[in-house]
Amino acid sequence: MPISNCRLIAHWRWALYAICLLAGAWLQAQDKPAEATPSAVTGGAAPASLPTKPLLAPVEMIADWPAWRWKMLAGDDALQAGLPGLAEGLYRGVLANPDLNAEARALLQLKLASSLIAQRRFTEASEALPAEKGLMAQAVALRRAILAYNNGKLGLTMDLLARISPKELSRADVSWYYLLRGMEARARDDQAASSAALEEALARSVSPAQSAQIEAVILKGAVLASQDDKELLKLLQRKVEQTRGTRAGFDFARQMAVVLDRLGRKDEAIAVLRDQMSMLTDREQAEAGQMLLLIGLISGRDSARGQLAFREILTGKGQPDTQKLALYLLAASATQPGENRDAFRKTLDDLIAQPSHPLRDELLLMRSRLQLEAGDYSAADADVGELIEDYPASPLVDDALWLRASLAWNEGRYLRAAQSLVQIRDKMEPSPARVRIGEQIGDCYFLKGDYAAAADVYTSVLRESKVSVFENMLFYQTILANALAERWDNARTLLDEGGQFPPAIRWQAEWILLDSLRRSGQAKQARIRLKTLFASHGLPADPALRWRLEWLNARLAYDNGESDAAAQEARQLAQEVEVELAKGEIAAATPEVASHVRLLEGQALIRSGKSEEGLAALAKLREDYPGSDPAILSILEEARYFAGKFSDAEAQRRLRELADRYRDSPHAPAALYEAAILADRQGLESTRRESLSILNDLIARYPDHALVFRARLLQGNIARQLGEFGYARVVYETVLRDYANHPEIYLAELYRANTLLARSGDDPALLDEAARGLERLLDLASVPVDVRVEAGYMLSRIQLQSNSSQLAAETLWLVISRFLREPSAASQLGANGKYWMARCLLELGEILEREGKVEDAREVYFQLVSNGLPGKNLAAARREKLRQVASVPASKN
Repeated sequence: MPISNCRLIAHWRWALYAICLLAGAWLQAQDKPAEATPSAVTGGAAPASLPTKPLLAPVEMIADWPAWRWKMLAGDDALQAGLPGLAEGLYRGVLANPDLNAEARALLQLKLASSLIAQRRFTEASEALPAEKGLMAQAVALRRAILAYNNGKLGLTMDLLARISPKELSRADVSWYYLLRGMEARARDDQAASSAALEEALARSVSPAQSAQIEAVILKGAVLASQDDKELLKLLQRKVEQTRGTRAGFDFARQMAVVLDRLGRKDEAIAVLRDQMSMLTDREQAEAGQMLLLIGLISGRDSARGQLAFREILTGKGQPDTQKLALYLLAASATQPGENRDAFRKTLDDLIAQPSHPLRDELLLMRSRLQLEAGDYSAADADVGELIEDYPASPLVDDALWLRASLAWNEGRYLRAAQSLVQIRDKMEPSPARVRIGEQIGDCYFLKGDYAAAADVYTSVLRESKVSVFENMLFYQTILANALAERWDNARTLLDEGGQFPPAIRWQAEWILLDSLRRSGQAKQARIRLKTLFASHGLPADPALRWRLEWLNARLAYDNGESDAAAQEARQLAQEVEVELAKGEIAAATPEVASHVRLLEGQALIRSGKSEEGLAALAKLREDYPGSDPAILSILEEARYFAGKFSDAEAQRRLRELADRYRDSPHAPAALYEAAILADRQGLESTRRESLSILNDLIARYPDHALVFRARLLQGNIARQLGEFGYARVVYETVLRDYANHPEIYLAELYRANTLLARSGDDPALLDEAARGLERLLDLASVPVDVRVEAGYMLSRIQLQSNSSQLAAETLWLVISRFLREPSAASQLGANGKYWMARCLLELGEILEREGKVEDAREVYFQLVSNGLPGKNLAAARREKLRQVASVPASKN
C-alpha cells in the first residue's frame, strides 16, 4: 500500500487539536481588518464630560462607545497574538455593559465564542454563540460547524458547511472554512477534496500567525487515517530500518511517530524522532525543525518537553516558517500569567538580543504586546519603534502602527493614535477594513474632545461605509459628534439625507439631535423641527418609539416655557399609554414611559402655577408606580418646590425621606447633599451642625460617589462658619491628599489658604503657608480665571497684614493687568471673578490714596467704572472726591 507524502491530515483529532490549540490568530467575522488590530489591552483613559443617555432615549446610545470599541478590538488583537484567555476577559468586560444594543451584543458573543473555541472550551463556546441570523449568520454557522466536528457529528458538520458561502465570510474566516472543509473531507476518506481544501486554506490565510496555525494542521508526511494503525506500524518500521540515515528515512520516521502517538506510545514516538535527528548534518536544519516540531506536538504544547522542543527550533533549527510556527505555539501556552509566560518572555528577550534572527521583527511585535498587557507602555513603544525603524519593509509594520495607536490611546494621547492609524489607512484601497480604521480615527478625535474633527471623519467614513453590523451606530455617532460640536446644520443635513436607513433608525438619530438642541437651550428650534417631522413623515408605527417622541415633544414645550401646553400634552399622552397598559398586551417598556410622562405632567403643572394640582399628580405617580425612578424623582421635585418657597425644613424632610427609603437609588446621594445645603442655609448653629451630620452620612454611605468631593468642601466651609478653623483645615488637607487629581482641586487649595489666613493672627508661619498656596493658584494656567483673581486678592491681604503694602500693590496690579486689561482673560471673568476684580481695584486705589498718589488712584477707580464692575458707583464717588481734593490747592493759587 503506497504511503503518500502529500499535505494530508493524519487524523481528524490531530487537525481539531491544532485548530483549537493555535486559534490565536483567529481574526473576527464581518469587516474586521485582517492585517492588524489595535491592542488597547488595559482600557485607556475615558472621555471626559460626554453626554449621558437621555431620559427615555429610544436609541441604545452609549456615551463611551468609542472607548469600548477600542477595548473590543483589543480582544481581537489578543486573539490574533495567541492569547485567547486575555481576549475572553476583554470581550466579557464589554459584554457587561448594559447599554449594548442587540447587534453589538451579538457580535461580542461571536467573538467570545471564538476565544472559547481557541481554549477548547467547547460547551461554553456553544452557549456563548448568538442566534444564526442577520449579517453574522454565516460566521455563526462556521463556528457551529467547528463545534459539531469536535463532537463527532460529521453529518451536522456537512449540513452546516453546505449552508455557508465563502463569499459571505470575512477574509480570515474563509481560511478556517476551507480548513474545516479539508478536515471534513478527510474524515470521509475523500483524499483529493481534502488535499485541495487544505491547500486553499493555506493560500487564503491573511496573516503570518494564521498561516502558522494552518501549517500546524497540515503536517508534512502525515499518513492516511483509514489504514489500520498496527499493520501500518509494521510496514513503517521496515521502511525506517531499510532507509535509515536517508532523506526518505526521515519522512518514514515522522510518519511512524504519528502512528505511535495514535496508539498511545508517545515515548516511543519521540525516541524514533530523536534517533533520526542524531543522524542529521548541520546542513539539514529544515528536517531538524520538522522533527522538533513533531516532538513538541506529540509531547503536548504546554508540557516541559514540548516547550523545550519549540524553543530549540527558535534557536535556529528549522526554516523561518517552522520557527514562526514554534513561536506561535509558545505564545499560545503563555495565555495567562505564570511560569509559561515568564519563560516565554525570557525566550523573547534572548532571541531579540540576536540582531540577525530571521524572526526578529515578529519577536519585537510579540514582546511589545506582552509589555502592553503588563502596562509597561514605554518599553512596548520602544519595541514598536525599533520594528518600524529597523524593518520598514516588514509585513508587520501595519501591526506595529496599530499597536503604537493602542499605546497612545491607553495613555490618552488620542492625536498620536490618530496619526498612526492615518498612516495605515492612507495605504489601503477602499474596503470594509479601511472603513473600520476610519471609524477608529474618528474615535480618537472624539475622545480628545475635538468633536468637529471627529464629525468630519465620521461623515467621510459613513459615506464610504459598506453594509456593517455597526453602520447604524456610526450614523448615531456622526450625529452626536456634530451636535457636540454645535454644528447643527451638518447634523440636520445628514438626517435629511439618511434615506438609506430604516425609519426607526432615523427617528432614533433625530432624537440625538433634538435632545442635544434641548440641552443647549434651543428647545424652541427642536420643538419646531419635531413638529415638522411629525407633519411630513407621520408618527412611527412602533408605539414605544412613538410615545417616547411624543414625550420629547411635551418636554420640549416644558423647556421652552410652554408649561400649560406641556402639562396638557403630557396628560393626554399618559392617558393613552395607561389605556394600553390596562389591556395587558404591551411592551415591557410601557410602564417606564407612563411614569416618566406623569412626572413631566406634575413638573409642568407646578411651573404653570397650579402647584396643588402638580403636587397631587406627583403623589399619584408614587402611588401608581411605587419605587420607579420617576417616583423617586418626584420626591426631589417636591423638595425643590418647597425649597423655592423657602420652606427649607419641609424640603429637607422630603430629601431625607428619599435618601433613607431609597438608599440604593442613584438619586440618594444628591438628596443628602441638597438636604445638607438646606440645613446650612437656615443659618443657625444647630442647623449647621445638622448639615455636618448629613454630610457625614453621605460620605459614609457612598464613599466612592462623585459628590463626596463637594461634600468634603462643604464640611470645611461650614466648619469655618462655626469658627472651627482647625477642623476646617484638616478637612481641606484631607481633600488635597485624597483628590489630588480632581479637576476642581484648586477649590480645596483656595479654601485652605483662606482658613490659614483666618486663624493666623500674627503667626508669620501660617501667613507664609497660606501665601504659598495662593501663589500656586495665581500662577497655574489650568485654574479658572475667577479663582486666580480671588487668590490674587487674598494674597494681597496677607501682604498687607505683613506690612508689605508695596508688594501688595504689585500683586494687585499683576492681577488687574493679567485678567482685566488682557481681553482674552477678561472675557472669561464670571460674576464671582468680576466681584473679586472689583475688590482688587478698590484695594489698590486705597493703597495709592494712602501713599498720596491721587492721580494714580483716580485712574484705578476709572478702570473699575469703565469696565462696569460691581461697586462702580462707589468707585465713581471716590474718584470725584479725589478730583475735588486735587482741585483745592489749585484754586488757592
